[in-house]
Amino acid sequence: MPITEGGPSHGAVALFQLTFAIITPALVSGAVVERLNFKAWMLFILLWSTFIYLPLAHMVWGPGGFLGVSGGIGALDFAGGYVVEIASGVAALVAAIVVGPRRAYPQQVAPPHNVSFILFGAGLLGVLLTGIFAMKTLNPAGANGLLAGNPIQLWIQLKAAGFTILWVAIGTYVVLILIRQFVPLRVGDQQERQGLDVSSHGEEAYNNEFTG
Repeated sequence: MPITEGGPSHGAVALFQLTFAIITPALVSGAVVERLNFKAWMLFILLWSTFIYLPLAHMVWGPGGFLGVSGGIGALDFAGGYVVEIASGVAALVAAIVVGPRRAYPQQVAPPHNVSFILFGAGLLGVLLTGIFAMKTLNPAGANGLLAGNPIQLWIQLKAAGFTILWVAIGTYVVLILIRQFVPLRVGDQQERQGLDVSSHGEEAYNNEFTG
C-alpha cells in the first residue's frame, strides 16, 4: 500500500501497516501459548517484528519492493494477506518446534488448536492459486496468471512464497536461539502445570484448575 499522489494519507498507510504488524505475532502466539516464558515472548515480539517482519513487509509494500515487483500481483492479492498468513504459519511452526511439545496433564482434555497452521496452508495455497487465476481484466494493476495465458506468473508466485518461507523460518530460528542465550524459552513444569495466568501473571479470576 505505497503512498501515491491522491492516494491514502501517511496516517492511513501507517495504521494499515500496523494492523498487519500486530496481527502476525498474535497469530504466532497460538503455537507457544502456556509454554513460552513471558519475558522470552516479549523479546521475541520486539526482535521478530523488527528484524523479520518489517523487512519482509518492506519487500512487499515498499516502493519497488522485491516481492511486490517479483510477485507482480499487487497488495490486494499476494501482499495483502497471504504473506502475513505464510509468515505467521511458518514462524508458529518453527517456534513450536524450538520451544518443544506441549506437556499433557490429566486435567487438560485436549491441547488448543493452533490456527496459525491452518493459515499457513491457506496462505500458501492462496499465493499459488493467484498465479493460476489472476486476470488483468479483473485487476488492471496486477498481472495475468496461468489460465490467462501467462504460465510464468505461477512460477513467480512460487518463488515469492518460497523466499518468504525461507526468510521467516531461518529468521525465526535465529531469533529464538539468540533469546535462549539470555532467558529460558520455556517455563518450568510446575508453572506450566499451574497455567501461566496463575504462575506468571497472578490472574486467577477464570482459573479454577489445579494450582498446587
